[in-house]
Amino acid sequence: MDSCVSAVIALEEHGAENLGLLHASYGQRTERRERRAFEKIADWLEVRQRLVVQLDHFRAIGGSALTDKSIPFRKMSWARRAHTAARFP
Repeated sequence: MDSCVSAVIALEEHGAENLGLLHASYGQRTERRERRAFEKIADWLEVRQRLVVQLDHFRAIGGSALTDKSIPFRKMSWARRAHTAARFP
């Protein structure tokens, strides 16, 4: 979300022709979905300059449910998310 806000601010200040977007793939389990979102956002902003980098060494480090399929995601209920969001505005 922060990167989208930053991209729109940069777009408004510098124009799409002067903007480039970066997507980092680090072996995350959600990689395909995140890449699709990156491309859709770049299309919506009409940004042509796009760079996709592979940071596979993060997967090698391990210890995260983001990259290790043997570690389950801890699902958070919507009520808990709302509570967490209210505590950290």
